[in-house]
Amino acid sequence: MERSPRPPPGSSHDHRTAPVHPCRSRRSGPLTYLGLASGIAAAAPSGQDRAFLVAAHQSSLTEIQAGKAALQKSGNGVVRQHGQLFIRDHTRLDADLRKVADDLDVDLPSQPNATQRATLASVSALSGSAFDAPGSAPSWRAPPGQGRRPARARPGL
Repeated sequence: MERSPRPPPGSSHDHRTAPVHPCRSRRSGPLTYLGLASGIAAAAPSGQDRAFLVAAHQSSLTEIQAGKAALQKSGNGVVRQHGQLFIRDHTRLDADLRKVADDLDVDLPSQPNATQRATLASVSALSGSAFDAPGSAPSWRAPPGQGRRPARARPGL
């Protein structure tokens, strides 16, 4: 397939001289025209958005504390390795989430919710083989069907 030849300079099809729509320019896009070049104005977050940010933040706090418990209490190398991954990954995720919450002016709690704190307290009371027993430690050691489950898409989304 051959390429079509370039239009002669100065013709109406020459992209360098063709008229430009007022919403666009060759150096800027529609955001500049609308006065939003410095950033897109964000709408106020909904209650559902706020609830998600709070729940995700509390979940990360829980996973970080569970990871620390695994490092302190477990005698199993695999559990300790998972604890390190939980601390690293959830610390990174939570840092990103905090930036979003700050940008949206959403206040985040300083600790996990009551249920999460109770679970962490019961797990932290264990150590060694009792901590490592299936079902006693956080969800990475839970019995089949009782731990982490893959997310499922909701119908209609």
